[in-house]
Amino acid sequence: MSKAPLHSAGLAPFEALYLDLCFEKDDPCSSEAFFEAWLKHTTLSQAQKAHLRTVPRPRLALYRSLVLDNLVEVLEAILEKTRQCLGEDFVIYARKFLVQKAPSSRIFRAIANEFAVYIGQQLGPHPATSLAHYEVRRVQVAAAAQYKGPEPTELSPLRPLIFQPAVALYRSRFDIIGKLEEKLTLLLLYRTAQHDVEFLSLSEGDYALIQRLLAGEPLGSALTDSAKAEGRELDESYLSEATALLTRLGEQEVLLGGAPEPGSNAL
Repeated sequence: MSKAPLHSAGLAPFEALYLDLCFEKDDPCSSEAFFEAWLKHTTLSQAQKAHLRTVPRPRLALYRSLVLDNLVEVLEAILEKTRQCLGEDFVIYARKFLVQKAPSSRIFRAIANEFAVYIGQQLGPHPATSLAHYEVRRVQVAAAAQYKGPEPTELSPLRPLIFQPAVALYRSRFDIIGKLEEKLTLLLLYRTAQHDVEFLSLSEGDYALIQRLLAGEPLGSALTDSAKAEGRELDESYLSEATALLTRLGEQEVLLGGAPEPGSNAL
């Protein structure tokens, strides 16, 4: 039972109170004693507590049930492929998650992320676990902000690269794009200019290189470290492959350019 309800911004006070009640673990309306215990541990004012005591418990329970049903439908919409993979078990897991765990956020994509973690806790390594995290990552990429940093410059081996914010790496032990068989899958998710979320399939070497670059490592050292990790020489063949990868990322507007010189006036 939470000790400080997360009041929902933008809602009328009593509507926010009802929503806080819906996001509690278990069901505060299941008994009068449980309801009073929930009230005692909230930060509600005496007036708010008095108001809630006047509302018939069956009405509060019905409201809570309807909200939870709607949240299950939201999770089904966000995690569509996970729903297909699990079938009716998806709804069972979703209701258990909402009732027994209770989301800590009011943001749908954050609730979906918490549910993906919950699925992993229940199923362990499983295609549905991988699918859930993949679908959440897609939603996060779709919702990412536009780039508003310094003007990108030409690439330099001494400086990091600038990527659009709507990009994410994804690694799975299951083929989530194909038949869900156990097969290492490495993807780069990104948002297109048309606001669609697409992906590039990556080799382990490309994945490692992009991971270093996204972490802000300068281009030159990222190339050197990635080649060394693969047991390869930083020769013409390796540089040609890396150039082809970076060119492709530039064409997809995933890679925006190089970071400006430190202390420069680039805006």
